[in-house]
Amino acid sequence: MNPSDSNPAPQKAGVSSRVRTAIFAGFVAIAGILLASLCFPPKMAKAVPRPPLPLAEVDDSGVVVLTSTASPGPVAASVDRDATLPPRWVPSYPAAQGQDGGTRRETKDKIAGTYLAKTRDDPDKVKDYFDSTLKADGFETEVKSTSTDGNDSTMVTATVNGGKRKLTVKATSEKGVTNLVITYEGAK
Repeated sequence: MNPSDSNPAPQKAGVSSRVRTAIFAGFVAIAGILLASLCFPPKMAKAVPRPPLPLAEVDDSGVVVLTSTASPGPVAASVDRDATLPPRWVPSYPAAQGQDGGTRRETKDKIAGTYLAKTRDDPDKVKDYFDSTLKADGFETEVKSTSTDGNDSTMVTATVNGGKRKLTVKATSEKGVTNLVITYEGAK
């Protein structure tokens, strides 16, 4: 055995040539990307023109009129609470006071909406009134009641004429006040 075979040649301390080449290649790639971004900046997207926002005015009768160049004509929306009153076929609760926030949508043949009200009467009294009144008007009714943490809630669902008119009354009590949400939909 040759004594030089048992002792391997000493290696240089430091980074191998492969690692140096990889680091150099990385720096070249980064420099290329930076140079390309300076010479060829990305194209900016053009802003898409949008129609102007509608202008709103309140006329003397309390109707909000929206005007926009994008629409064929002005659109009116009422801020009057009476404008969201339900149609005559929806019974009104005698001790209820109407609240803001209702809706009303009408087409040539149909009407739909939500009417909000409140009363000091308990939900069971409200439920009994709507159940008996709607039955007297020819509606088929379904009644549900629940109580959670001392707050009572009732719901009366009613339909007539094979479902051509639908009505739901939700009455929920909280702190001595019963809130009513009356949702209706059907033929005028």
